[in-house]
Amino acid sequence: MAAPFFHSRRPGKRGEARAALSLRSQPRVVICPGLPPRKLILSQMAVPFLLLLIASSFLQIWASDPLYYESFDEPFEGRWIVSKKEDYEGLWKHSKSDGHEDYGLLVSEKARKYAIVKELDEPIILKDETVILQFEVRLQNGIECGGAYLKYLRPQKAGWTAREFDNESPYTIMFGPDKCGITDKVHFIFLHKNPKTGKFVEHHLKYAPTIPNDKLSHVYTAILKPDNELRILIDGEEKRKANLLSLDYFEPAFIPPKTIPDPDDKKPEDWDERTKIPDPDAVKPDDWDEDAPEEIEDEEAVKPEGWLDDEPEEIDDPGAIKPKDWDDEEDGEWEAIKIDNPKCEAVPGCGEWKRPMKRNPAYKGKWHAPLIDNPNYKGIWKPREIDNPDYFELDKPDFEPIIAIGIEILTMQDGILFDNILITRDEKVAESYRAKTWKPKYEVEKEKEKAEDAAAGFSDMLSGFQKKVFDMLYTIADIPFLEAYKNKIIDAIEMGEKQPNLTIGILVSIVVVIVTVISRVLFGGEKHKAPAAPINETEIAGAAETEVPESNKEKKENDKEDESAPRPRRSRRETGKKAKARSVPVGTSAPSDHSLSHFHRSDRDLALGFLRDTLFPFTMGGREMAAALLIASSLLQIWASDPLFYESFDEPFEGRWIVSEKEDYTGLWKHSKSDGHEDYGLLVSEKARKYAIVKELDEPIILKDGTVILQFEVRLQNGLECGGAYLKYLRPQEAGWTSKGFDNESPYSIMFGPDKCGSTNKVHFILQHKNPKTGKFVEHHLKYPPSVPSDKLSHVYTAILKPDSELRILIDGEEKKKTNFFSSDDFEPALIAPKTIPDPDDEKPEDWDERAKIPDPDAVKPDDWDEDAPMEIEDEEAVKPEGWLDDEPEEIDDPEATKPEDWDDEEDGEWEAPKIDNPKCEAAPGCGEWKRPMKRNPAYKGKWHAPLIDNPNYKGIWKPQQIDNPDYFELDKPDFEPITAIGIEIWTMQDGILFDNILIASDEKVAESYRAETWKPKYEVEKEKQKAEDASASSDGLSGFQKKVFDVLYKVADIPFLESHKIKIIDVIEKAEKQPNLTIGILVSILVVILTVIFRTLFGRKKPQAPVAPTSETNNSGAAESEATGSGEEKEENEKDDASAPRPRRSRRET
Repeated sequence: MAAPFFHSRRPGKRGEARAALSLRSQPRVVICPGLPPRKLILSQMAVPFLLLLIASSFLQIWASDPLYYESFDEPFEGRWIVSKKEDYEGLWKHSKSDGHEDYGLLVSEKARKYAIVKELDEPIILKDETVILQFEVRLQNGIECGGAYLKYLRPQKAGWTAREFDNESPYTIMFGPDKCGITDKVHFIFLHKNPKTGKFVEHHLKYAPTIPNDKLSHVYTAILKPDNELRILIDGEEKRKANLLSLDYFEPAFIPPKTIPDPDDKKPEDWDERTKIPDPDAVKPDDWDEDAPEEIEDEEAVKPEGWLDDEPEEIDDPGAIKPKDWDDEEDGEWEAIKIDNPKCEAVPGCGEWKRPMKRNPAYKGKWHAPLIDNPNYKGIWKPREIDNPDYFELDKPDFEPIIAIGIEILTMQDGILFDNILITRDEKVAESYRAKTWKPKYEVEKEKEKAEDAAAGFSDMLSGFQKKVFDMLYTIADIPFLEAYKNKIIDAIEMGEKQPNLTIGILVSIVVVIVTVISRVLFGGEKHKAPAAPINETEIAGAAETEVPESNKEKKENDKEDESAPRPRRSRRETGKKAKARSVPVGTSAPSDHSLSHFHRSDRDLALGFLRDTLFPFTMGGREMAAALLIASSLLQIWASDPLFYESFDEPFEGRWIVSEKEDYTGLWKHSKSDGHEDYGLLVSEKARKYAIVKELDEPIILKDGTVILQFEVRLQNGLECGGAYLKYLRPQEAGWTSKGFDNESPYSIMFGPDKCGSTNKVHFILQHKNPKTGKFVEHHLKYPPSVPSDKLSHVYTAILKPDSELRILIDGEEKKKTNFFSSDDFEPALIAPKTIPDPDDEKPEDWDERAKIPDPDAVKPDDWDEDAPMEIEDEEAVKPEGWLDDEPEEIDDPEATKPEDWDDEEDGEWEAPKIDNPKCEAAPGCGEWKRPMKRNPAYKGKWHAPLIDNPNYKGIWKPQQIDNPDYFELDKPDFEPITAIGIEIWTMQDGILFDNILIASDEKVAESYRAETWKPKYEVEKEKQKAEDASASSDGLSGFQKKVFDVLYKVADIPFLESHKIKIIDVIEKAEKQPNLTIGILVSILVVILTVIFRTLFGRKKPQAPVAPTSETNNSGAAESEATGSGEEKEENEKDDASAPRPRRSRRET
């Protein structure tokens, strides 16, 4: 009987050659051919000795040979099975490593999911003995977001096949590189069964090694020792050493803690955790003027002689002409470019003269009472401990065996090459494989990299230096006090860009300009101020339209542009309105309904100006003055409760939010409605892109002393598989930084919001905090953060920071996490470093024994224990049924089948007719060679292991001695950096992410009211719509049920012991697919078939055998050709196919 899935094709030429090669490589044993009988008898006497010698040699080889090894020297098809699950579209290729003749398994396409698996001949047991897992990976194009790890699978559910391998297939160990966003690690994850609950739990290695940052071949090794020791090696060098049962190395620990905090215990209301408090008896000194300005006019300054007050500094260029292609609607009203007023060249200055500013000696700023020790301080509150109901004891992990090796990844990069996958029990074997297979390649690649670096060194250094210089010069040109000289500086820069050899001269020229300006300011000359914000609404709108031309609006216009000739590039000064937009101070935006409905700090100045300049001159009487005070009081109450910042996105964002101009950020932001609503938000409009946009605040928001609430809405309209949807609250940036330079390197105070990719599914809360001892900023990640809601509805995320160092995370107004910034249990690493640390120089003594249990050395295997007894034996009592047709095959070629017209012998192989059941076998008990059925062997006991006893030399888990931590410091409260801007910097594979209603407030009631007014109504509508869709879907439940039934039935047809009935079952299923009303009847029919087979097996009928793998030249190559159909060669051929007519779909039997 032919094997299923392979029998309809014969191999093409390449398959025949491969099969012939495999046959030629088969060993042939011939003992003493042609000898006469007497000599043959003598020679046969030596045979046992020869066999013993060979067996001894083999035993030595087996003792050191690997349990599994894959070199990929030969094509992988037929040995490794590509997943047929629909998500896994990535094309695997058998390809050479760049620069070598060595082959590997290649990830050939970007932004795809990949899955491939190799089932092992025998399970590999992980208990009691050393096991080494090792493989090579070369990231030939680098890696920004993706995995390159292996999964070592445990036994799967009944009915599982390699073609169903996916991210849900359970594994024992996941090991290898993974990088995306802030994740950069060599994963080591165990799936371990909790003996108390019976559930499998993922245990992640903490502080995993980072991935080498190059494009060379690297070999990753994990060594698991029987004493629970784990070692991770990269390129043979140890990077991590851990104990599997130690609480310090895995998250969560293998053994749960004996006690846990009582979830019902609550902090008393009068519990005070503040170590310091403002002195209540302190009084502000009488001479402390909080309103004194930081700078005042220099009254001693005198206007220089010859200053021309009535002359402007710049005039319209009389020679400028409006470009012919200038579009007033798109580019704004054209204005001639400005040039320096020639009348001002010979005089100290032009325009209105103002006294320069100097530091106010009376300035002291806002007064704060000094801090004193809190007499009511009770320490950081912790709930009481209770017994952990999930606690258990364990001497060593109870690992599941490895039955297959799989690669299941989502990656944005191609060029990932896997090679030399090894499992062994001997470290020397792993070391020898590294030396033979990896080391030579690595040395060649390293030398090539050095040569390329040396060649690129000097020539690229100069051009790179010049580029940085020009970027810096354009930044200098935007400095406010150089405004009057901006055009001269830009002239010099543009000249330098055309003639790079002038770079040094340009630098000297601009330094002269800066020194000149500083001299004027210091010695009574003009104080150059940034131009005032435009108050004309048209100008503001113009600024808003032209602020982000290259990333959003212009991009949209370009998409619509049909003209082939490109518009000429405008110079930095010639763009009229764009030049005017540059003068708009950061934070200025066009007036809108939403911005006028809430009073911000800029609004306070506006209101006070109104009171001072408009109201008070006309309020001469007491009644009018009282009215003015009442208005002022009302405004102050509004300011006290209104948000510190709010963005509704009701109006277009351009001009207020600045899109990054860094080259990596190609994603297009859009001002778009939320699906099903009239409400607008900020939309991520394209898949698989990086996005960056930022809004600078008018004034910094201080995070010390008071409550601060961070809140925003996100709707994942198309779901989220891999990407972020978080906000970054930026701290003050370095000098010269601009919003257009915002990227992932821009430092922040807090990062907050959803993030999901692979095993990551969390609402991030990350704090960048400055270590007061080292001066370095450290990222502190919230441990056990809430997970992201798994739907497509609007959700609102809230983080509440309290002055007593409490942090609360809310989702949709419901508290999901509550912690204290100083809790060592909730942040990784803890905000305050521990007082003591393990001594890095302390080493475990060689005689330290950590094994709590050991095999009993006095135990002896019982005499009747036969380790070689098979699990199953033939049933000697079974008798071949009468009428069995030994000489008849179970299947024959279908006499009515004809070769399809589009069958290509070269591509598809020689055509064979599909098989049908042999009609002669229908009335007989069976056909083909009859074999006795198998039954369980009562003598089977498996491999013998000595029972475990208490280890008399057990000393416990070794820990190094503690020493004082040189980085330790004490702190009363977190020293947060102020928030100066809000940014969104993400990389996402999904589009449709909509941000809305970004809020910063100091009052929890304000945040609650915004949730009620802006988020709640939308959420209720979306929830009702979802319920209606679910109800509608339930009415289609029968069709959904039928689809699931058919999927299950096709899997049933693939069960090995139903092989002889497969054609009948598929006939019935295909008939039912055309007549779905027969579903229940089909289920009954197939149940009858299964019961019939079981009864035949139980009562001595023929036990249907799983088809033997074909060994002939035809079948071997045919299997190899057809195994990877749809994933490898056939996909390549299809891409080359120029025929417009689609190939007819093959039936499940015909292919």
